[in-house]
Amino acid sequence: MSFKNVLPVAFNISLGLVPVIITMIFSAVVTPVTALLLGAVTGIIYIVGSHYLFQETLIRFILILSTTVLLLLALLGLSPFQFYSSETLSIELETAIILLLITFYIFSNRIRGMLTRKKGNPFQQIVVRSLDATAVSIRVISILGIIHLLLMILVVLFAYPLTPKMSFLFYRIFPPVIFILAILFNQAGLTYFNSLMSDADFIPIVDEKGNVTGRTLKVEALNYKNSLINPVVRIAVICNGMLFLCDKSQKCTIDQGKIDIPLESYLKYGETLE
Repeated sequence: MSFKNVLPVAFNISLGLVPVIITMIFSAVVTPVTALLLGAVTGIIYIVGSHYLFQETLIRFILILSTTVLLLLALLGLSPFQFYSSETLSIELETAIILLLITFYIFSNRIRGMLTRKKGNPFQQIVVRSLDATAVSIRVISILGIIHLLLMILVVLFAYPLTPKMSFLFYRIFPPVIFILAILFNQAGLTYFNSLMSDADFIPIVDEKGNVTGRTLKVEALNYKNSLINPVVRIAVICNGMLFLCDKSQKCTIDQGKIDIPLESYLKYGETLE
């Protein structure tokens, strides 16, 4: 298993927009219901296969939400209550997805609390990382969506009624482009972050028997202090029957100023006691 990057491509949660992009593209050549079904099936396959595609374990919230929306709209299209058309499907999908993601972002802290309520559960780390990565993606998607909205408002104010070419541009071309740009911008951010963190230290995550079950960034270890087990090497200095202790620095992250053993450090990922 390679750990070259601190954050692999799996942390680009905006990849969950791929089924929506596929729906938008195919809506130009097939019926809206068919395009929605294609997108929903793509999303379901992506959800099922993502565990094998990515080495990091994450909850892909945007993918789940997008696939759910596509599936519900596809089922709605099979009923007499269909309210979308080939011309408006892309812009309606963009609006619905962005509004749903913003709502999810607003309630993300409450969602975090519900999913991490049980103390000592390793699942907490997965939830926290997934929500943090999702929040970054939602910010980028929302900014691009707002820019698109402002452009549309300006065009409507100064160039209404829209010509067929303008309508095609804003209703058909811009929505998938917005989502594609969101994926690219998020990936660029991950690449930049990985370059900054290329020398970051990782420490192992172990079970109660000492078996390594994963890894985490050293700087993140304290965030999961009560839920994950990280091996620590502590060296006690004893001379002539006396144990030497010292006051911990006030700059320490925890237990500042307390008397403790002077030498301790996390065991690095890949290192052994030998």
